[in-house]
Amino acid sequence: MQHTQNLKLNLIETSDPLSPAPLNENASTLDATLADVSQRVVSLENCRLVMGRYESGQKIIDLGERPLAVMVTGIGSENVRMGFVTGDNTTISQNSVDLQIVENGFQTGGRLLGGNNHYCYLAFLGGWTVKDIPKT
Repeated sequence: MQHTQNLKLNLIETSDPLSPAPLNENASTLDATLADVSQRVVSLENCRLVMGRYESGQKIIDLGERPLAVMVTGIGSENVRMGFVTGDNTTISQNSVDLQIVENGFQTGGRLLGGNNHYCYLAFLGGWTVKDIPKT
């Protein structure tokens, strides 16, 4: 009896004795493989990126759920304003911005709030896995 290259399923040949055992082995292998693939698909479906834009003066941006991370950028009259926040941290930023994750989105302040500007954001929602890269 030969086997397939990837899943090593049984390839029944005409000279093989008639038996349900190889077919049952194939069914068990396929069931386990499909269960693993299904779990991976569900995990990927839970990971979403949301992009948007808000006007200056808009303090809370409602995304409908708590994001894992948010990145905001905007161009003011003086310079580019940026902010990045993850989890429960207040902000990783430049130019005196204020950015905080709240229950259904994020809250802006400082230079990410004022002026007569438009700001763009990228929010990470769902079941993303956080991985810390060790220093080498």
